[in-house]
Amino acid sequence: MPKRVEIRPFSPADVSAVANLLGQLGYPVESEALVLERHAALAADVQQALLVAVCEGQLVGLVQMARVCLLASEGYVEVHALVVDEAARGQGVGAALLEAAQAWTTRFGNLRVRLGSGVHREQAHQFYEHLGYTKRAGFTFEKHMTAAVI
Repeated sequence: MPKRVEIRPFSPADVSAVANLLGQLGYPVESEALVLERHAALAADVQQALLVAVCEGQLVGLVQMARVCLLASEGYVEVHALVVDEAARGQGVGAALLEAAQAWTTRFGNLRVRLGSGVHREQAHQFYEHLGYTKRAGFTFEKHMTAAVI
């Protein structure tokens, strides 16, 4: 039986648990101060959100999303990060976080949620498909830039 999951906005008091979750996702952070700095920039943008999941007083998951506005279509909301603590997986936490992301999406009138997932995350792909997400073919291209000298 899934435990009761509370979804709420990130708070600075969550920084240690969130830093741990980011490491589990494969993105270790240099310091908790860096997490707080990044959150401050996100929190200033009403078209972005960072929600956390709490079960029995423990922070066990997070989802970060952002509204993407497009000229060619109605746009969508992109889930940039979704992670559930390894010890809490399979208990409905990820589903609750995605449900909250979907609810947040509709406040903008958007009816699409998109997310990316590494090709090696096969269990995650099955989870998304189980929740009604459709796999789309495509490629992601990335270019690393050097910092501008001012």
